[in-house]
Amino acid sequence: MKYNYRHISPERCQEINNMKIPSPLPPYYPEFFVMESEGKKYFSSEDENLIFTAAFIPIPADREFYQEYYLLIKDNEYFIFNYKRVSNETVKKDNIIYADIVNEILPNDKIDNCNEKDEILHIISEMIKKSNTPHFNVIIREKILYNGKEIKY
Repeated sequence: MKYNYRHISPERCQEINNMKIPSPLPPYYPEFFVMESEGKKYFSSEDENLIFTAAFIPIPADREFYQEYYLLIKDNEYFIFNYKRVSNETVKKDNIIYADIVNEILPNDKIDNCNEKDEILHIISEMIKKSNTPHFNVIIREKILYNGKEIKY
């Protein structure tokens, strides 16, 4: 399936906004996720059934206390999760920089209790990898972990 940054149709945005996806951040942040149909692009599949985005972002003064939360929407179900960079090592060889990045999706009850756990983890892993934009002369070699184990296709 092809993923890319694109505008989401107003109809799909309305469906998602009707889900009332609650914010995990404190009460002084917006209560629910709002998907905008104009001006903002989201990383998604062509049919808009899979959408991946950073959904809840703390202000800089709160980053010491709260994490950034990501959102995967699959059909009419959503998964709010965090991931963190475990390591980022670079090696330069023949004028090419290789970035070996390891990210770990933090434990998540909704993912753990999902009937499609392996598929959801695979989609999240793929979305994280594909949403990272390589820079000139940098080749990204990325691993995504969940519960200490690499998510493989």
